Amino acid sequence: MVKRWLWLVAILYPLIVSAQQPKQSVERLAKTQIDDDEMYSPKLARPAYVEAGPVVLLDEAHGNSHFDKAFVKLVSMDGYRVAVAREPFRYEELSKAKILVIMNPGRFMPLTWHENPQPLFTDVEAAAVKDWIAAGGSLLFASGSLEPKSGEMLLNHLGVAFSQDVLTDHDLHQAKGAAQPSVPQLLTFTREKEMLAIHSILAGRTESEGVDTIALNYASTIVKAPNNAIVLLHCSEKAVTIPRDWLVKKQEAEARKEVKNGATESQPITMQSFSTPAPKAPVAVAFSIGKGRAVVVGNSSFLSSVLFQSVLRGNPISQKVGLGDGDNQKFTLNIMHWLSGLLE
Repeated sequence: MVKRWLWLVAILYPLIVSAQQPKQSVERLAKTQIDDDEMYSPKLARPAYVEAGPVVLLDEAHGNSHFDKAFVKLVSMDGYRVAVAREPFRYEELSKAKILVIMNPGRFMPLTWHENPQPLFTDVEAAAVKDWIAAGGSLLFASGSLEPKSGEMLLNHLGVAFSQDVLTDHDLHQAKGAAQPSVPQLLTFTREKEMLAIHSILAGRTESEGVDTIALNYASTIVKAPNNAIVLLHCSEKAVTIPRDWLVKKQEAEARKEVKNGATESQPITMQSFSTPAPKAPVAVAFSIGKGRAVVVGNSSFLSSVLFQSVLRGNPISQKVGLGDGDNQKFTLNIMHWLSGLLE
């Protein structure tokens, strides 16, 4: 029973992250606390830039979650200079940077916005970003489709769209460690299972920078991308998607039933009739627009290092998720190197 509930927490985890979102009854399933991992301390044998590295503009103007301390530590150690964007995007301001990083837009928004969601990025902002990329800028957009319209306007201008459904793929589920059977599972993409592309982002500058494993706490699938896009990560042939609303409502109903009956066991969730096959569904793509480049990933956990703590049915769970998993740190740095032109 516990393992099944842990699997559901792994699936529903991104839905309950933001304390500023309207409370959902699913929060009764687990009291969750997520904090930046203050102990994260990257070590780089060979920083990419010794001094005066490219400027990285980190978006904090669109309700982004702020679990970005580890990312800033990592890229700063690699020689990049990080600036923060707290105002709507304008071409003139974007032109001062080489790379724009947008992580988890729409995760922290006021209640009034949730009652009447509006596009987070205006048409003017989206056009400015696209024009800036075409002129030689680079974009890293890392998020899932957690909020209606969260990145829709911007991504539409770039020819990209996420599925709004929940991805599940049993070939990707891998426990964090055999000694911790009670922690939520991560989605693990491996070269061994042929889920990684042949691309310089995954090869790196040297053999030691090669990426073989990428671990994400969840993933949204990409259902639309430009014709020149290369899929960096994709699921297995067994992947399926499940309507988000159905999964949440079903789990809420089970929770109410168990509380009412005082039950400790429940019937397995039957979702076959609601699932849609999504074989080899992509979750990360790289492409060019004019003179610039873009990488879009349906998750941002690989960029962060966070401590995930909760108590589920009396069972404490503690897990670090992010840059320390698999080859996530290599993957992050290789993306930055490709976007700044070090990798071709």
